[in-house]
Amino acid sequence: IANLFKENQDYQVDIFEKNTSINLDEGYGIQLSINSIKLLNRIGFNTLESKDIFNPKKIDFYTIKQEKKICDLNISDFNSEDCKYTTLKRSKLVQFLKDRLNDNVIKYDHSIEKIEKKDDQIYLTFNENNKAICHHLIISDGVFSNNEIKSSYNNSVAIRGNISKNKLHNLNEKNISLFMGHNFHYVIYPVNKENENYNFIGVLKYQLKAKELENYTLFKEETFIQGIKDKLQNEFSTTFLENINNFKCFPVFVSKGYLKPGKNIFL
Repeated sequence: IANLFKENQDYQVDIFEKNTSINLDEGYGIQLSINSIKLLNRIGFNTLESKDIFNPKKIDFYTIKQEKKICDLNISDFNSEDCKYTTLKRSKLVQFLKDRLNDNVIKYDHSIEKIEKKDDQIYLTFNENNKAICHHLIISDGVFSNNEIKSSYNNSVAIRGNISKNKLHNLNEKNISLFMGHNFHYVIYPVNKENENYNFIGVLKYQLKAKELENYTLFKEETFIQGIKDKLQNEFSTTFLENINNFKCFPVFVSKGYLKPGKNIFL
């Protein structure tokens, strides 16, 4: 959005980032629909090197237990010459967006503590009493964008990782592979033309107590991660599990409502 607005001289754009930096570590992938690509092309996404992206042909659906293919969906049917369903490394996308902005646009270590409205202006107070005034405010923090409607844990843990191409068997390398089970499903797909490392993401049903959710460092603890791995051994082979690199876990949250914050504020 900042990249789009900066094309118009009538707007001054600031990004207030609550973290001290933007994570550009190599690693996980992202899938972009054709509508996403259409919007991104307006700010030059189609200038990315072709080796850094991948255009899958289909989504193949499998059962987890027998690894038996159920059906497929031909997503390339919806492609046009300049807008194609795309996968790539998330870090490549973030780097592309960040590089197009001037260094002074992003203000790091700015966590909003108070929002006040007066006339047509919005007054922001950040940590350490930093202040800013704007005419329009876009809050982009997913289900945590509005603290008046509390997000709740969805009894699920997301698992991310990478797996080498040579550790995969009987999969079509041109496609996204989706494996479905009773309490678990996972997706594997390539993130660039080299196809050496595939993105892995799964969602596992997993109960957590309220105290566990308050301790966000829990998801980085070896004992907790091992507990997730132990449960996954019932879902697929130990060999497959051992070949997942950069194994990380995240709790999944959902928002049960949507609050309209009023004029000139968007979630």
